[in-house]
Amino acid sequence: MNMRSGLILAAAILTAGPASAQLNVQWVQYQNETATRLVSADPSLGINDTEEKDYAWGDVDKDGDIDLVVVRKEPFTSPGRRVNVLFMNENGVLVNRTDDYATDSDVPGDLGFQTPTNDRDVVLADFNGDGWLDIATAVTISDGLPKEISHPRIYVNKKSVGGVWQGFRFEAARSPQLYVLKANGDPDFTKPNPGRFCSLAAGDVDDDGDMDIFLGDYDSSGAGGGGEPAGIDLNDRLWINDGNGFFSDSWQTRMNAQMLLSAFSNSAAIADMNGDGLMDVIKDTALNPPQYVGIAYNRPPDPIDFNIFQEASTFAPYFVSVGDLNNDQKLDLVITDDNEDRYRLNQGNDALGRVIWGPGLTFSFPSGVSYGDDGFGSQNLIADLDQDGKKDVLISDVDVDIEGCDRRMHIYHNLGGSGGNVVLREEAQLASEFSGWKGAVGFSPPSVLQGTHNVAAFDIDKDGDKDLVIGRCTGTSVWMNVSNPCKTIKYGQALPNSTGLPAVIASTGVPAGSVNNLVITVSQLPPGVNGILMVGGTKVEPCVPWGDGLRCVGAPLTRANGATANGAGKATITINLNNPPWAGLSAGDVRYVQFRYRDPSGGPAQFNLSDALEVHFCE
Repeated sequence: MNMRSGLILAAAILTAGPASAQLNVQWVQYQNETATRLVSADPSLGINDTEEKDYAWGDVDKDGDIDLVVVRKEPFTSPGRRVNVLFMNENGVLVNRTDDYATDSDVPGDLGFQTPTNDRDVVLADFNGDGWLDIATAVTISDGLPKEISHPRIYVNKKSVGGVWQGFRFEAARSPQLYVLKANGDPDFTKPNPGRFCSLAAGDVDDDGDMDIFLGDYDSSGAGGGGEPAGIDLNDRLWINDGNGFFSDSWQTRMNAQMLLSAFSNSAAIADMNGDGLMDVIKDTALNPPQYVGIAYNRPPDPIDFNIFQEASTFAPYFVSVGDLNNDQKLDLVITDDNEDRYRLNQGNDALGRVIWGPGLTFSFPSGVSYGDDGFGSQNLIADLDQDGKKDVLISDVDVDIEGCDRRMHIYHNLGGSGGNVVLREEAQLASEFSGWKGAVGFSPPSVLQGTHNVAAFDIDKDGDKDLVIGRCTGTSVWMNVSNPCKTIKYGQALPNSTGLPAVIASTGVPAGSVNNLVITVSQLPPGVNGILMVGGTKVEPCVPWGDGLRCVGAPLTRANGATANGAGKATITINLNNPPWAGLSAGDVRYVQFRYRDPSGGPAQFNLSDALEVHFCE
C-alpha cells in the first residue's frame, strides 16, 4: 500500500552548499525535545505510547496556543479499544490533562476520553456555533457494543466560566443511530448497526453556516479484524448539522450510492476543490474495487445535493489530503499509494465544473541515493515547514491495515517550479539509506522516523514555525523547529474584557524587511472597539497592572498602527516594515508588541490590553 526569497540570513545559516547541491541541502532543522515538551504521569500515554495514534490540533481553551487531541486504538485493523488523551499546551509543554478536562459525559458510567473506544480518526471543529472547538471521532470495528461506544462520538466544548476553561463533555445524542440501507437507499430500521469508519472530515457542505460531517467506511479484514459480515455494510455517510451540533444521517438523499461506496476509505476531506464557493467531498477508497480518489462535487445554485462525481486519481491510493502546493490559489492533491506516492496539480475546471488534474507526479530524491519511496504508507500532511511560503509534504509509513513498522516517514521539501509546476524532494545528508539525516536536519539516524502512525505539525512554542509531534510504533516524540532566526514568540497574559474573554494577539508572515509580509491579528475583542499597537524596546514579565489590563511591554514605548475590531471581534493589522517605528530594524533586533484598545463597556479605565509578542527580526 500502499520564505521567502529575501531571508538571506536564514538561508546563509541553513544552506551548507550551493543551491544546486543534491545532498546536504539544509533547508529546515529540527531538534528532539521530547523529554521537556511532553508530560504524562503515565508514560504509556505519552513518550512510551505504542498504540496506533491519530491527531487533531487547535486552541481548544482559547488561551492563544495550540493543544493536541490524540485518539488511540490497538494497532492495525482490529477491535481493540483504547483510551484517548488530551494534551494541553502549557507554555510550550504538552501536558496530559485528560483527567481534568475530558472525562465528562451524559451517559452514566461513561468517562469520556477515559472510556476505551476503537477510534481511528478525529477532527476539531465548532459544531454548535458557539465559537469553541468541539471534537468528533470516527469509531471503527465495535460490533455488538452499545451505540455510545460503537458510533462516532461528539465531545462538546464546555467553554469558559469566569475565565476558567471547563473542558469537554461527551454527548451521545448528538450522533444519530446508524442503519443498514436498503437497495433503494432508504434506511432499514430493522437493521441498526455500527459502521467501520476509518476517516472523518468536517465542513459546511450545505452552505447553511454550520459544520457537517463526512464519514469514510471500510469493509476489508486485517490483522485480527475479521471480514465484515454480509448484509451490514454501511458504506460512507454524510451527516447534516441542525445548527446546534446535533446530526442527522442523510443516507442517500444528498449523495448517491456511487459517491458513498467504499472498500477501504482511509481518508476524507471537505473543501472547495473547483472554486465555485461550495464545499466538495474528497475521499480515497482502497484495497479492493473501487480503488480511486473520488470527488463528489457540490455545484451551484443548489447547495443541497451533490450532483457530479469524479475519479480524480486511480493507481492504488491509500490516503489523500488537499492543499495549494504551487500557490496558484487552487487546491491540489497529495496521494499516498501502495506503490509510488503521488501528487496531482489542479489545472482549472472543465465545462462541467470538474477539476482538470495534471499527471500523477512522483516525489524526488537526491541523485545517487541508494533508496527511494519504500511503498505502503498512510497519513500524509501538507504544511509549510521552513516558512518560505511553499507548502511541504510529510507522509507517514505505517499501513493501518497490515502489520509492520519497518519503513519510515518521508519529509518532502517544496522547491517550487516554473510554469505552475512544483518539485517535492526529500533532502538527505548522505546517500546511504541508514546514515545521515533524512528529510530535514536533525532526523538522524533515519530510524528516528521509522514506524510512524501519524504526525502533527503546529507551533508548540509560539515562535511562528511548525514543530512536529510524531506518533510511532515505539512511542511519541516532540521535535522543535530551530531553523528560523525570524520569529515571533507569544508571552505574557491578558485580563478578560467586556466579552468575558481575554484579547489574544497572534501573527503571520515574517519579521523581515525584504519580505514585508508581517500581519498581526488580535481576536476575542469586543466588536467595533478601536485600538493601537504599542511597540516596546524592553520586555515586562511578569506583566504589570495598567488600566483594566496588564502591560507587558516597556520603554522606550512607541505607538504604532491602529485598527478596529470587526463584528467577530477580530482586528487585523498589516505591518509595513519600511515605515516607522519598524524602519531601520536589522538582523538581531527585538521588539515587544501589545494591542491597547478602548472598551467602554469594560472596567473603570475603559481600556484594556491583549497579551504580547516578542518579535525577532532577521534583517
